[in-house]
Amino acid sequence: MLRDLKLRTKMLIVFLGFNLLVSLVGLLVTQSFARKVLVQEVQGGALERVRSTAHAIDGFLGSKAKAAQTIGQYPRLARWLEENRQRGADHRNDVFYRDLIAHFKAIVANDPAIKGVFVASEATQEYFDNEERPTEPDYYAGQRPWYLTTRARGAPCYTVNYDLIDKKLYASHNVPIYRGDQLLGITGVDIAVETLEKYIKSLGAYAEGIPFMVGTDGQIIFHSDTSLMLQKIAALQEDGKKYANIAETARQMRVGAEGMARVIYSGVDSYWIFTPVRELEATLVLSVPVAQVNAPLRTLMWVFAGISAASLLGLFLVIVPFTRSITRPIERLATISREIAKGDISHHVDVTRKDEIGILAHSLQDLIGYINRLAGAAEALRDNDRSYELVPQSDQDVLARNVKTITQSIYGILDELHRVVAANKQGQLDVRCNVGRFEGTYRELMVEVNQMLDSLIEPITEAISALGRIADNDLTARLRGQYHGEFARMKDAFNQAVAKIDAQLVRIESISQEVAGASSQINSLSQVIAEKAGHQASSVDAVSEQLRNVSAMTARNSSTAGDARDLMRLALDSSALGVASMRRLSEAMELIKASSDQTSKIVKTIDEIAFQTNLLALNAAVEAARAGEAGKGFNVVAEEVRTLAMRSAEAAKQTGRMIQEAVTKAEGGVKVNAEVMSNLSQINEHVTRVGELMNEIAAGSGSQQEGIDHIKNALDQISELTRENSSASADSLESVAMLFNQAEEMHSMVASFRLSQAQLTAGEPTDGQRAPESRRLKPDYW
Repeated sequence: MLRDLKLRTKMLIVFLGFNLLVSLVGLLVTQSFARKVLVQEVQGGALERVRSTAHAIDGFLGSKAKAAQTIGQYPRLARWLEENRQRGADHRNDVFYRDLIAHFKAIVANDPAIKGVFVASEATQEYFDNEERPTEPDYYAGQRPWYLTTRARGAPCYTVNYDLIDKKLYASHNVPIYRGDQLLGITGVDIAVETLEKYIKSLGAYAEGIPFMVGTDGQIIFHSDTSLMLQKIAALQEDGKKYANIAETARQMRVGAEGMARVIYSGVDSYWIFTPVRELEATLVLSVPVAQVNAPLRTLMWVFAGISAASLLGLFLVIVPFTRSITRPIERLATISREIAKGDISHHVDVTRKDEIGILAHSLQDLIGYINRLAGAAEALRDNDRSYELVPQSDQDVLARNVKTITQSIYGILDELHRVVAANKQGQLDVRCNVGRFEGTYRELMVEVNQMLDSLIEPITEAISALGRIADNDLTARLRGQYHGEFARMKDAFNQAVAKIDAQLVRIESISQEVAGASSQINSLSQVIAEKAGHQASSVDAVSEQLRNVSAMTARNSSTAGDARDLMRLALDSSALGVASMRRLSEAMELIKASSDQTSKIVKTIDEIAFQTNLLALNAAVEAARAGEAGKGFNVVAEEVRTLAMRSAEAAKQTGRMIQEAVTKAEGGVKVNAEVMSNLSQINEHVTRVGELMNEIAAGSGSQQEGIDHIKNALDQISELTRENSSASADSLESVAMLFNQAEEMHSMVASFRLSQAQLTAGEPTDGQRAPESRRLKPDYW
């Protein structure tokens, strides 16, 4: 994009850009150096102030720890803890306890920094302080973090604790009390963390600097913003925007290191200057926003930028007139050059300067004169003025030499074209351009002109040759050359016309062969038809004779069927009489069976009477026996009566058996009678069916006789038609002979041409040209 700008703009960009670049480099170097100095100042001066504040806090905490150490050395306190091992005991009457509490209160009253004094018992897990607050039932001192830490260390130490009762944060100095190796309890003093505020606030080295203190677990134990108290900075999720580099800085604080780190905390880019507080085992931190540290640097940059802008403005006021004196004549020469490029060579360059711009102007004027000479040569070539001569200005004047060569070549081309065109008008189509006169592109042009003439004449020559072959009855002639455009369409049209004529003649040849073949076949078939017509007439006569014999036999069958029908009618009447007789016999058998049943009932009644008589005889015998001698005669009569009853019963039984046998036989007779009745019924049905069949046979015989008569009449008509066909066959033989002769004559006419399908001229059609099956008659058609 820079090269498209004007020269004056480029000069201004170069001069001013270079000055601006120097200013920017100086600004960046100054900024880098100043930032490094500022960071060193922050790291050196601010870290020293933080370190001194931490030492002051250590001294303060050390002085307050002496009170707890003094209490821990009381022998009576150790003995009291050892003796009092009951949790919840009432110590209000305990003299030592009262003295101990009074001492605790005196320490708190004499030192405002100490907020509380306490002692915790290992045995009872109770907590006693200067305020005599009762120990809650669920409070156990041994479970508190400060107690566990002190027990684990086994030595005096500071812990930061959150008092569950006061809801405040305390720094407690804890002193373990031992009896030998046995821990009896822990005593200590509580110092409110806010008492350290006066020391921490002394770090106000920057207007926006924020001091705070972090415990060993990464938890903020002091901050001016109370909402951040107890926040664990190590647990913050770093996302690079709101929090960054917090975890690494917290790790350095845990190991007790001091220094400075750049972090992003709550979205603020800051420097953290930190140093450990040994007594409290915590870290004192001063957070200073990077923007505040860089404030002097920004002021310095603005001053440097103002100086650079003033120098650029002065340079601009000097360079603008200078560049105008250079670019204005160049712009004039550029305007003339653009006009020359558009073809306007009438301009005159009028420059009197002697410097490089003047030399450029004189060179442009010489160029205008040179272009005018070339334009004159072009005008002479346009007007075919061969008297104009262009003279090269030097051996290096390639353009003039080439223009002169082009002019001579064009004149030569015109001469050759005039000669060839004149010869072609006279019909001399073999005259060509002389390519030996030319070189390079002009030689190629003449070769292409000759090739064009060849391509024009070649299809005409081939078409003349093909038409000559067609005139000699050779329809296989085609244009075979490879042509394009109109010549290709001419070739396709010529070949299609000849191909259509050739195809039509081939079709005629094929049809003539089919007609000849069909005529020959029809001739053969007509002869066969004539011969078979005679045989057919003889066969018809024989069939007629046989039909007459069949007709006589049918008449006899019809008469016999009528006689059989009369006999069957008589048999049917006799069968009906037999069935009626069997029905009456069956009724008689049923009556006999009913009489036998009645007789059986009478015999049964006689048997019952004999049984009752026998019982009466037995009763009479019993009564005769009771009567004694008077009843002997009556006993003989009773015995005789009983004998007769028994004989009557026996006779009744034999009669019953005989009657039962008669009943059984009568039932058998009834069954046989039913079977005979059934058989006679079937015989009657069969005789009836035979009679119906005989009637149908008689009717069929009559119909058969009528049909044979009709067939006889039809055969007489066929015999007459056969004689007529024989006469027509003789006439068709003559017609087929004439058709065959005409087909042979057509075949001879087509055979005089040379066709593309030469095999058709042999007189036998190919498989593809044979007549369809429906048009070819075979000898065995009949």
